[in-house]
Amino acid sequence: MIDFLFNVLKLTSIFCSGSLISTVIVSNVIKRYYRIEDELPYEKLYYEDFDLMEHRELTDEDKETLIKTFVEEETPEGTIVMCYNYHSESYHYWCDKKNIKFLTLDTVAQKYALDNDCKEVCVNYKDEFERAKEDLLKILEESKEEKETSNTNTKEEPKKDTKKSVFAEFKSYNKNKTSGTEAKLKRGRKQINKRNVSKNMILPENCNRFSYRGTIDE
Repeated sequence: MIDFLFNVLKLTSIFCSGSLISTVIVSNVIKRYYRIEDELPYEKLYYEDFDLMEHRELTDEDKETLIKTFVEEETPEGTIVMCYNYHSESYHYWCDKKNIKFLTLDTVAQKYALDNDCKEVCVNYKDEFERAKEDLLKILEESKEEKETSNTNTKEEPKKDTKKSVFAEFKSYNKNKTSGTEAKLKRGRKQINKRNVSKNMILPENCNRFSYRGTIDE
């Protein structure tokens, strides 16, 4: 009887220990999963705080002092030291690696703005990108409508009288000659639009500028 009870207690102990170990393993896996999910890419690390921070108007004197105010940031591409130059309207940075990704530098600039309350000198690249994206979509839509209209007009265009074609072309030539400047401007605008449409490039009008000044030890 005693042996039976001992075996029951032994089995119960083994079962409880196995359950506890399983619970710990599952708990660690869940924690690890959510920790990975919560980790943001470096490029998004400061954006939310930067986007929500209030805009403070800076005086020229405030902007002048920024050249002597630095931020040191550990990034995936190495340590970067940065300050803002009011006269060149650009960020100067020092790093042991010269070729740094723009978005990495832009993130350091956002950190600089947060630390020094100077959002005014830091361009919100995401806003500029979205604005440029909307402009490109409008151009694509206009180009599509122009193409559809052109195809419709071509189909509906009546056959020309061959006897009057020479005279008609002559009148058209004279008309274009009198408004040559306007025609060139229109052609220029169309060529620019066509280049944008053909490349499908989203190019923001404004962005932060960065100037490499050397290694951190220099």
